[in-house]
Amino acid sequence: MAIPDPSQFAFTHDASHGDRHYLEWEATAFEGTVLRGVAILTKNDDCKIVHAAIHHRPLDGVRKFSAELGRRQQGKVDASHCYGAA
Repeated sequence: MAIPDPSQFAFTHDASHGDRHYLEWEATAFEGTVLRGVAILTKNDDCKIVHAAIHHRPLDGVRKFSAELGRRQQGKVDASHCYGAA
């Protein structure tokens, strides 16, 4: 199973409003599954990022991604943070 290769990842749209910046993205992974999402970055008065929220879909792709991250991070990160954890 493969997580998105950087060559298969692209930001497709962006917008800003106040202290927030929105970045839409698209990636291909897992033998052709297309993943899409948006990253929302909140900045402080010094324009430094103070909060990031990442939303992605479809659910099946998100589950595969989470399970693969859990497999790769085994022993480094608490497995309960990843899909399919025992």
